Amino acid sequence: MKVNNQKFSTRAKIFLIRLPLMITLVVLVLVLFQVFTLPALLIGSAAVFLLCLLATLILRLHYAGIEISDEQISIKYYHLFPLIREFKRIEIERKNLRSASLEKRLSGRIIVLILSETTADGNANYPEIPLSFFTKEQISEIKQALSL
Repeated sequence: MKVNNQKFSTRAKIFLIRLPLMITLVVLVLVLFQVFTLPALLIGSAAVFLLCLLATLILRLHYAGIEISDEQISIKYYHLFPLIREFKRIEIERKNLRSASLEKRLSGRIIVLILSETTADGNANYPEIPLSFFTKEQISEIKQALSL
């Protein structure tokens, strides 16, 4: 089973990062060329851009691709915040999976996947993986595949 939130995370990048940035840059250029002299418009567009950036951090918006087979669980994810661009990858053999759970955070707005694995040294707990922008159907598929 393969699921990802590429469609919705791409839309979020456009509407929360790229569009406010482009509007701010256009307003900045217009102010620099003195087409209009409303500094409040520049300050307002910059404030909206910063609020959108903060929203990506506070709401922990991530792209995530999850592939679950009979032998292995593979999860690839990265944060949508522009300055945090490193891909993170978790691969767990199905037989070593100790526990998997889905928890709701921020009053049910963010669903996170928590995985732990049994290793030779004991138990390994992985960082929470936010499942932002996944549909209810995709989350139920993940629950079913992980037998939650």
